[in-house]
Amino acid sequence: MKRYVTTITLLFFSSLLCFGQEADESSTKTTEGNQVFMHVDLPAEFSGGSIAENKYLGQNLIVPENVGDVNGKVFFEFIVEKDGSLSDIKMIRGLVPSVDKVAMDVVKNMPKWEPAFKNGVPVRQRMQYSIMVRRVKKQ
Repeated sequence: MKRYVTTITLLFFSSLLCFGQEADESSTKTTEGNQVFMHVDLPAEFSGGSIAENKYLGQNLIVPENVGDVNGKVFFEFIVEKDGSLSDIKMIRGLVPSVDKVAMDVVKNMPKWEPAFKNGVPVRQRMQYSIMVRRVKKQ
């Protein structure tokens, strides 16, 4: 019987990407004070930092065994709200449907993040985020 070892490599160090200098022009209409920014003074981050993020992803991102070998990233875009909650979560690019579903559920159920700050005030920030997934057979 083949045994599988699931290794989830969390490369969030390079997975949080923020682009642009101005409020996001492509977002839906916003009222004053509700602009969504891509460039901020202090970017949003997972509460507890990278160690807590790695722990959360490691405990919650369970790749189904019937998937076989998988190696790649699942890309997301979302807004970190002023209170740290995530909204407007979209998958930009996935791997395979069963892995994509698990990854989407993990992102949707993330605990609140630390919000972004611009000029000392919490602001909404649009972020791109990726999760590296690797599942290989044990020889």
